[in-house]
Amino acid sequence: MKYLLKTNLTMKEYNNNKWFIDTDLIRDIFLESPNINTALKEYQAIAAEKYGVEISNNALKNKSPMFRDTAAGPEQIGFVITGKTEFDRGDYTGYTTQYIDIWLEILTITETIF
Repeated sequence: MKYLLKTNLTMKEYNNNKWFIDTDLIRDIFLESPNINTALKEYQAIAAEKYGVEISNNALKNKSPMFRDTAAGPEQIGFVITGKTEFDRGDYTGYTTQYIDIWLEILTITETIF
C-alpha cells in the first residue's frame, strides 16, 4: 500500500499562548508499507530523525481518530497523536521540551492506469 501522510502541528491547548510552532514543520511524507500500523511506525522514525519531533510508542497506541464532516456525516481521515519537541526559551538559557498535537491526515494512493 502507498500512503501520503499530511501533517499539521499545533501546540497543546494549555500552551497555546506561550509558544509558537510552525504548523507545516513536518512536510508531506510518502510511504510504501504493508499496512497503516507499519506506516505509522515509519512515520514515527522519520519525524524524530528528520524533523526533531518525538512520538512515543505509547502515544501511537493512544492516538485519537481525526474526523472531517461530509454530506454523509463524519468520516475518519486520520489520527491526532501527541508528540514533543524542543523550543528555544528565548532568553539564551537553552531549550525546553513541550508537548504538541500532531494532526495526521492519511491518504491511500493508488496508481493510475492510462
